[in-house]
Amino acid sequence: MANLVGNMLIALAGTPTAVINSSICGVIEEAFEHGDAVEEIYGALNGVAGLLNEDLVDLGAENHKTIQGLRRTPSAALGTSPVALSSQDESRVLRILQHQNVRYLIMAGAGEAMRVAHRIQQGAQAVGYELRVIGIPMSPENNLPHTDHVPGYGSAARWLAVALRDIGRDNEATCMHTAVQIIEVAGVTGWGAAATALARDHENAAPHLIYTPEGTFNLDAFLTDVQEVYERLNRAVIVVSEGLKTEQNEPVNAASLSQLLAERLRLTSELIKPGVLPRSSQVCVSRVDAEEAHVIGRKAVSLLVDGYTGYMMTVQRDRESSQYKPIYGTARLEDVAGMNQPFPRNYLNERGNDVTDAFLEYVRPLIGGPLPEYVSLEKFPVEKRLSDVR
Repeated sequence: MANLVGNMLIALAGTPTAVINSSICGVIEEAFEHGDAVEEIYGALNGVAGLLNEDLVDLGAENHKTIQGLRRTPSAALGTSPVALSSQDESRVLRILQHQNVRYLIMAGAGEAMRVAHRIQQGAQAVGYELRVIGIPMSPENNLPHTDHVPGYGSAARWLAVALRDIGRDNEATCMHTAVQIIEVAGVTGWGAAATALARDHENAAPHLIYTPEGTFNLDAFLTDVQEVYERLNRAVIVVSEGLKTEQNEPVNAASLSQLLAERLRLTSELIKPGVLPRSSQVCVSRVDAEEAHVIGRKAVSLLVDGYTGYMMTVQRDRESSQYKPIYGTARLEDVAGMNQPFPRNYLNERGNDVTDAFLEYVRPLIGGPLPEYVSLEKFPVEKRLSDVR
């Protein structure tokens, strides 16, 4: 296929991640290698909002060292914004793309971002403007279908696992003070909360209970679970998803659970909300996650230049390999547009208060290697005591 000659534009929409800048780096690097097709490389500041306001920057003019530095820089260097595009907005975007001679569009984000990308592609086709569009998946929640996992999740999962291992050690050391800690993990799905199970490095290690929106959450069963753990260990670390709901579809948050424990079990609890840290921290970035994000950026450009349009990049795993090996592919934008992938129910135990070994087997390769190894004292008792002196 003859090369389409024009400019390339990348825009981010939705929640940033620790590795999306690696994808941007890959896009720029690969675009430079296709100078016969890609004339200029633009970035939209603050996502769709920046595109509508024509807040565009010339990424090709950036220093080479800066571009390389994106691979070790978290969050979204271009900025991002909530995803929304009215029919009027769509027409304006198309006029801007035509005015800037943008022939290659890369949209990074989750389901709603893919919906925007799909609509822009359809709009361009309707007016007879040749525009090639590809989506790059971006989400710390891992909530896109038709891909084994989403770049950004492996790093968020690693951060949460390390944090829970640290919180667990703190809980063991200070259980005489606040013996119950409730950690509320952001996200409308259970992918993030589930990843905290990776923190366990000994039999009674935290987290002791994990609750996700995909399980059946019953308040009485929750109290029973907590009481059992507390009676056994004299402490408890509980992880809940932000989007947790009761059987009656009523929202449940960490504060309400803390109040319930105080009223029904007379237990004082500490609330911990990691907030945006899992998605925006470079401290625990997964090398696997960062590498896959970079490769996806490069492959997206290569496919666009080769004539592909209307796809989202995907990462599958080679099921025939004894070691984890990614396989890069695509899914149709129309199949992922606006879609949300919940945490699979078969990754939860029957009671709905923990994950299964199948999930741990799935997630371990994505976090980029083992977690820091901690030790525990044997705590050999000193035999001689004052009470023994007569």
